[in-house]
Amino acid sequence: VLLDQREFSESVFLGAMLGDAGMSKTNVNGNARFRIGHSINKSEYLMWKLKHLRELVEITQVGIIKGGVYEKSPNDYVYFTSRRDPYITEFYERLYIDGRKTFTEDLINRIDEIALSVLFMDDGSYDSHIDNLDYWLHFNSHEKYELEIMIKHLEKRFQIYPKIQKVNKGAGFALRFLRRDSERIDEIIRPVVSQIECMRYKLHFDNPNLSKLTYSKELPSFAKEASE
Repeated sequence: VLLDQREFSESVFLGAMLGDAGMSKTNVNGNARFRIGHSINKSEYLMWKLKHLRELVEITQVGIIKGGVYEKSPNDYVYFTSRRDPYITEFYERLYIDGRKTFTEDLINRIDEIALSVLFMDDGSYDSHIDNLDYWLHFNSHEKYELEIMIKHLEKRFQIYPKIQKVNKGAGFALRFLRRDSERIDEIIRPVVSQIECMRYKLHFDNPNLSKLTYSKELPSFAKEASE
């Protein structure tokens, strides 16, 4: 199915809000807004998000915070912030339950190839061991039952079957995708991720020579909008 621009942007929005974005609402009757930021070496990815999300809401601020200020990182941090908007408020009220970002069946069941690609760019990784080809999705602040909701959707929509794994040192849970499912994940997310050069390191099966590759294959229909 070929997505139009708004549908594509809505999927980017979903993936970003489930991933690294932070949402805030200052009073009960007011509207919510979001803020997205990445280290400066991912500024291309930030601008890709900006391109698509400004199709949905007004962006009021784009800026940079010098290293050492944000999360004690030595790197500079680039970000953008939206205007408070009813569109964001509706999503905020579905995602934040008792003030905590919570995966609900309603939202998880909306995840498509685009949203999953964004989620992997935000929270995905893979084992670096040469004999291990597992992809991971990390959810440090979510409960086990929330990941069970996501597994159910991934099984039904994509026919992939991750396992829940407790992360060491009390850092929450992660979804682990074994070899067969990792190959399927790579197939799903590559058309989007490969277009953003600074995020290609998230792709497993070409490394360590990924930066030398070119991507000349015809993009599947769900990914074509990102290249426009």
